[in-house]
Amino acid sequence: MNISYSHTIVACTFLGPLRKHRPPKGYIDAIEAVLHQTEVLVGIMLLSCDPYAQSLLRDIARDPVAHEIISRVDTSLYGIKGRRQDFVASTTKEYESSSHYPSNEW
Repeated sequence: MNISYSHTIVACTFLGPLRKHRPPKGYIDAIEAVLHQTEVLVGIMLLSCDPYAQSLLRDIARDPVAHEIISRVDTSLYGIKGRRQDFVASTTKEYESSSHYPSNEW
């Protein structure tokens, strides 16, 4: 039985999958929690005075991707630079809000 389709023109009607697949419920929250824990761990190492922790961070930071991650954590609230910036920002905000001249309070 020979069937020839050479004379038949059929338009493609595939519109893609019927439904979009989403990650299971709670999956994104779990990933975010693990990321947060990892950032905290790197922040603890950055704040540590332990020479082994500092040596380990220096060795890991030789990799460009690891260096970028360590720098990002260091400038966040988990790192030394981020905590300094947050402290300066909060004290500046308090100073600016407390120094209104002339004062209208009697």
